[in-house]
Amino acid sequence: FVNVDAAQQVLPLRVSPGGTYADAFHASRHPADLPSVERTADEALRAGSPGYTQEFRCTDHFGRVRWLREETTLE
Repeated sequence: FVNVDAAQQVLPLRVSPGGTYADAFHASRHPADLPSVERTADEALRAGSPGYTQEFRCTDHFGRVRWLREETTLE
């Protein structure tokens, strides 16, 4: 669950009609970081990890590149 108003303050994104902030967030990830982001999540899921932490870049709707730290719990 994402608080969209709070998320927009951290990473302002354009949400397409019929889309969600989550869709826009995934699309905003920097292409060079995608392989690592996907690998980290896949490895944690396969290993049965309780969670993982990673950092990656996203591009907001102003074209600014932002570094984000994602802490995910898989429990």
